[in-house]
Amino acid sequence: MGSKGILLFMGKPHPPNLAPRTQARPTGTTAERVEVREGCSASVHDIRLCRAALGFSFSVASGDEHFGQAAQLMFADLAPAMQPAHAFIVALGVDGSYSVQADGAPAVDYLARGEVLGTLVWLVNQGVTENPGDLLLFHAAAVAAGEVGVLVPAPSGSGKSTLAGGLVASGLCYLSDEVGALDTAAMRALAYPKPLSLATGSLVALCDLGLQVQPDVSGWMSSEYQLPSAAIRLGSVVGSCPVGLVLFPELALGRQSVLDRLRPSEALGRLVVNTFNLADQPDKHLQACAELCRTAESYRLVIGDLATACSLVLSLLGVSAPGDALLAAEAR
Repeated sequence: MGSKGILLFMGKPHPPNLAPRTQARPTGTTAERVEVREGCSASVHDIRLCRAALGFSFSVASGDEHFGQAAQLMFADLAPAMQPAHAFIVALGVDGSYSVQADGAPAVDYLARGEVLGTLVWLVNQGVTENPGDLLLFHAAAVAAGEVGVLVPAPSGSGKSTLAGGLVASGLCYLSDEVGALDTAAMRALAYPKPLSLATGSLVALCDLGLQVQPDVSGWMSSEYQLPSAAIRLGSVVGSCPVGLVLFPELALGRQSVLDRLRPSEALGRLVVNTFNLADQPDKHLQACAELCRTAESYRLVIGDLATACSLVLSLLGVSAPGDALLAAEAR
């Protein structure tokens, strides 16, 4: 289990237009530079990273080297992108506040230092959901035990990120905590390994499982946190796997943690309301949802406490201890 992580605030900015672009962006070495609009303390910014997140590729430029290092850590699990289609610029204003531009247009202004990286994560997340391609995207966390993928669809506040973090800390592999991506042709879940977005209470629950996290001391931090998967467990990211289990979590702290088996028809009703792009290809995507509920076991999971909920899921997967989960992952 990893012992260090940088924790960063994720804001809720006004969404910019991040529609698909056809113009190729620079390849993104730190020697390349881009210009920024007036009102910022520097006119050119180094491109710090270029990454691909499912169907959304992007570069991040900033004049702040320390910010660039933090951004590289946050997005380290995403694949490199040679010609990203979208570009973000993070600029420090003359008034000491930060702004983010998306594809040359203002996206968010007047950010405090502790809000910047979290806002960037939020914008990337939005870009992913607005550029699904042929994938079916769920508002869901996703983890895996060997070749058994676990999809955790639920609205915000249901505990899916917390559960994903607990299961990864227990030895399962990580795909995502926010967007579950399904390749409907192969019926396989694909990885979108963004940093886990955790409220303070969720971080405390993970620490109660034995996770040791070193707080960020560079100032890129506030009241909601971003935790790279490596801070939970090194080498925990998996590329893709078939979905064998669907869990619908309900956070009910203080109650007994329980699993209730759902019929395929019950699971389908819960699943379709947690899709991002069902309407894009309704017949195809609804058929994929029905197939998923027919072939995978589905359960309602009441999370009364994280440790018990994780134990229930591990038992359901035939994993009796964290070490067994690690062995299952290594056997792939």
